[in-house]
Amino acid sequence: MTDIVKYGTVQRAFLGVSYPRETLDDRSEKELDNQFGAAWRTSEGVFLTDILESGAAEAAGLRKKDVITKINGVAVKTGPELQDQIARYKPGDKITITYKRDGKESTTNLTLKNKLGTTTVVKTETALEKLGGEFETIDKKIAAANDIAGGVVVKKIGNGALKNSRMQEGFVITSVNGNEIKNLDDLKAALKDANGTIFFEGIYPGYAESYRYPIRLSEN
Repeated sequence: MTDIVKYGTVQRAFLGVSYPRETLDDRSEKELDNQFGAAWRTSEGVFLTDILESGAAEAAGLRKKDVITKINGVAVKTGPELQDQIARYKPGDKITITYKRDGKESTTNLTLKNKLGTTTVVKTETALEKLGGEFETIDKKIAAANDIAGGVVVKKIGNGALKNSRMQEGFVITSVNGNEIKNLDDLKAALKDANGTIFFEGIYPGYAESYRYPIRLSEN
């Protein structure tokens, strides 16, 4: 709860490794046997089947087939136990990993990362950021020529919710969920606490027809 209050979202740390699930079907077990022999069935710790590129584990020198046995001195023998220990920390925290490689036990220090592969704080995106566009207040002369009091021009559509809609660049937003939009500040205010499906109304300069677009925002 503290993370949500401070950052707007839970700060999850990631080790950047893969390991066998607790419950596997016969086909999955056979694939692991073919790739790793009987080594993955170890009961000494958590057998690593893969290392995420640019992840925390790779940076610390961990490799496939290593077996993690302790996190900060706490023994871990299963995937859930490993997850439980990592969940106690945040991106940027430094921990000690004890592991076995070819039967030899070693220890390494590791800096945990976030889901983006960095150690910075992951903050909740605003609704405006989720739209994935560039916006600016419409020029007063253009607004007058189109008989509108104002609006916000969609200058560019990037990666975000707008990309999945039928809205096109150049669209002038004049209303959001029934709230009149005259400038960029109005748009920011209308989207401040918005979530789910948002309805945008407006025009394309030079055309008399008005348009209405439902835009679904993704959840954080």
